[in-house]
Amino acid sequence: MRHASCGARVAPPLAMAHHQTLGALFKFMQRSMSSATTVFPMIFLPLIMLSVLVGSVVSAFEQGNAIPVFAVLPFVVFSFWFSWRIHFVSTDGNRIYLWSYRGSKEALLSEIQSVRAFSRSKTPRIELTLKLSSGAISKISFLPPIGFTTDRFWDEYEFLSQYAENADHDVPQSSNPRESANSKNSVILIIWVLILVAILGLAFFTSK
Repeated sequence: MRHASCGARVAPPLAMAHHQTLGALFKFMQRSMSSATTVFPMIFLPLIMLSVLVGSVVSAFEQGNAIPVFAVLPFVVFSFWFSWRIHFVSTDGNRIYLWSYRGSKEALLSEIQSVRAFSRSKTPRIELTLKLSSGAISKISFLPPIGFTTDRFWDEYEFLSQYAENADHDVPQSSNPRESANSKNSVILIIWVLILVAILGLAFFTSK
């Protein structure tokens, strides 16, 4: 007699292993769009500020002075608020994969509604608005890699903007954002070099 369960198709071990290998390969092929330094504002900064707050509270009890606690508290709140908004972002060319303290999720690149780049901010970042297939609107923020030339920053912005309905940045539309950012960095570098030369010159003449 044929057992009822024999009618069900069971994937052979080789096919299952092949499927798992492909899954691992696709995961490996994901390209990170977030800067490696994201770990600092997302993890270490809140821990540092929390330890400062604890130290201020202990000091307040010992010395009877609560002013340092109230002085530190806004910075602690800001650090947690900022880290709560930051995401680690990666892509495989078809989807973007997001991870934050609010959990992990993924979305199709075609679900990007708008992209906005903040290259001149103290914390250069890119903000995305996703319109998911469920109809929900999700806003995320991430820190792309940024160096002296800012090319990686604009590479990520241009990659995402080609899928977005709306794209905007904080560089005047009349100028090339890459050239504008690089010119700004060149001026900053020249200023730092002049400051260093002035310090070395001052140290040389005062040592005589």
